[in-house]
Amino acid sequence: VLYRIGHVDFALDRTGYAANADNDLIIDLATHRASSAVVLSCQNSPSNAWQALAGFYFNDKVRDSAPSMLAALKKSGIEPVMLTGDPSPQALVMAEELGMKAAYNGLSPTDKVNHIQALQAKGAVVLMVGDGINDAPVLAAADVSTSIAGAADLAQVSSDSIILNGQIEAITAAKRIADKTKRIIKQNLRWALIYNSSVLIPAALGYVPPWLAAIGMSLSSLFVVLNALRLKRA
Repeated sequence: VLYRIGHVDFALDRTGYAANADNDLIIDLATHRASSAVVLSCQNSPSNAWQALAGFYFNDKVRDSAPSMLAALKKSGIEPVMLTGDPSPQALVMAEELGMKAAYNGLSPTDKVNHIQALQAKGAVVLMVGDGINDAPVLAAADVSTSIAGAADLAQVSSDSIILNGQIEAITAAKRIADKTKRIIKQNLRWALIYNSSVLIPAALGYVPPWLAAIGMSLSSLFVVLNALRLKRA
């Protein structure tokens, strides 16, 4: 007796036998609210068809921190979109439960890249988060990408950053730090512009003594450094 376990087409050798009562098993992912399934089958002799013994349904569990993270991203103006190669309709159900307005399942790596490029063509700046080998092309195509420690090596190599602690809420922290960094850069540029126009020009014309201009330059640099240190509290 031979046994097989795996995808239904492999387990029942549907390429080698015509569908019949023994191997015409229907996997209903929607009814079982599952994202994938495997079948255990056996073959009594080489002349017999493979017969299904059992079917096993599996589902993906949503991380506890995912709903709050997605809510925070939406609040900051980022619209989450799910792109998955999983053909199961359960992926779309999961996206709906998480409050995603857009979700696409059954996508190939090329489909994902095309979707990202379509968003970029509309002027969107895309952040891609992925952990599988099939995510590598789209991680490379996105404007910014991140993977998670423990993800496929190819996905990590293709990403701009890696979340080392495996906590996806680090994405919202990174967004918060990036926004604060942008604000501080603008503040420092405004300060430099004001200083250069109000101090350096009079100093060049001789209205301000050189020693006073030098002190002013040092104080300006000190202000920029201290202002940038506020990022440590982000």
